[in-house]
Amino acid sequence: MKTIPHSRPTLDQEETDAIAAVLASGQVAQGRQVLRFEKTLASLIGAGGAVAVSSGTAALHLALSALDIAEGDEVVLPSFVCPALLNAIRYCRAVPVLADIQRETFNIDFQDLKGRLTGKTRAIIVPHMFGLSADIKEIVSLGIPVIED
Repeated sequence: MKTIPHSRPTLDQEETDAIAAVLASGQVAQGRQVLRFEKTLASLIGAGGAVAVSSGTAALHLALSALDIAEGDEVVLPSFVCPALLNAIRYCRAVPVLADIQRETFNIDFQDLKGRLTGKTRAIIVPHMFGLSADIKEIVSLGIPVIED
């Protein structure tokens, strides 16, 4: 089982050169590269458009907002995550509900997840930990919106 090293970038020369070009352009948050990225992403997923945001927290907050997650709504997430997920949920004034993880993969445990669902559950955030895919088909089968991180 191959995993992605935690918190260690793996960049080749082409990626390093692309980063240097963006830095040299003076447009880190906007500009031609961001526009190209948005258009490419939209094309890949068959959408009319895409929007790049400044961070993972901002992306999660935007996804939760798009689902109209609001005060009192519950959002289930695994107990082993970075603070960005919790922060995004709290920005919406929603209630984070922690589910256990699988010991082997650190991904959310499907059986425990099912037991955490209530009538107030409005979304599930599913990170795929360390390059190992979560059981997304099972989770999606629950009929609750899923945000993959």
